[in-house]
Amino acid sequence: MTYSSNPFYGASANTHQKARELRKRLKPAERKLYDFLDESSAIELYILRKDFSVFNIIDQSSQRPLKVSEKKLELFIFTGSRIIRTIQFLFDMAGITTILDEQKSVLEIKASDEEFQSRWGSWDISQVELDLKIQQKIESNPSVLGFSKWAVYLPILYQTRILKLKYFDFDSAFTLLGEMKLVRNS
Repeated sequence: MTYSSNPFYGASANTHQKARELRKRLKPAERKLYDFLDESSAIELYILRKDFSVFNIIDQSSQRPLKVSEKKLELFIFTGSRIIRTIQFLFDMAGITTILDEQKSVLEIKASDEEFQSRWGSWDISQVELDLKIQQKIESNPSVLGFSKWAVYLPILYQTRILKLKYFDFDSAFTLLGEMKLVRNS
């Protein structure tokens, strides 16, 4: 979202008026449903609902929105940071280049929809191969261990174990990816 399209950017008087205009768009039933929220929270919820209304999501536990546009794909995962980082790592292993935005819980995918579909599921490898890929990640990007004060001094085997235990969550990521159904915007 650019600053010019963000209704909450600018001087307080301008922001307040824009917030009121958006609040008016809420249906009375929606206002009562979320009357425990303050005005800015209710407006932000309205904007989110509007943004995601193009996705026909029925089962929130397995379906995830995939926003398809001409230049990029955006996969909204809506899960914890460890799982999102793991999915990004698995996509990278499969040759799917992504940019992670943890604030929005979204992976921006740098591939066409066809290429993404063709590589879907190609991260299914053995534990030995997985450990080797993690070791390669550590060797190519030692800063991945930055969350642990002493990890850089450990042998590579233990560094790999620390990443698997504290930085990644492979079990949950594999479960989520196995059950995930992508819902494209209409």
